Amino acid sequence: MIYFCVDPVGNPFAPSAGTTPPKLAGLDETIHAVQIALQRKSLRKPAHIALQRLDEGFFRVRPGHLTPKEKDYVFAMAALGDGPYRSSDIADKLGEAQNKLGPRRAKIIHKGMIYSPEHGDLDFTVPMFADFLRRKHP
Repeated sequence: MIYFCVDPVGNPFAPSAGTTPPKLAGLDETIHAVQIALQRKSLRKPAHIALQRLDEGFFRVRPGHLTPKEKDYVFAMAALGDGPYRSSDIADKLGEAQNKLGPRRAKIIHKGMIYSPEHGDLDFTVPMFADFLRRKHP
C-alpha cells in the first residue's frame, strides 16, 4: 500500500489555507507594499531587456555610419533634449555658424539618421535614438 503525504501549504483544502501565517500576523501593509514592489519590478524587466537589446544592437551600429563631424552634430542634437530641434539651436550648441552646417546636415539626412519635419526643424528618424545617445555618449 502506498501513502502520500499531503502538503498543507500546497493543498488549498488544508484547514489553514488562505490565512496569514502566525509569523506574518499584523504585517498586512508591509506584505501589500512588497507585493506591489514585486509587480512593478516584473513590469519593468521586459522593457529594460528590450531597451538593452536595442542599445547593444540596432542603436549601437547607427553612429558608426557617420563621420566624426556628423557624430558631433547628432550628439549636439541629443544634448538639447527631445526633438524636434531648431537648426539654430544645434548651431549654437556646436559653436558654429548655421549656414556652414547645411552640407553636414544634408549628408546626415541622406544617410537616414535625421529628417526635417518642418522648415528649420530636425528630428531623429528613429524614436528613442536621442535617449540612446545621451545614455551612451553623455
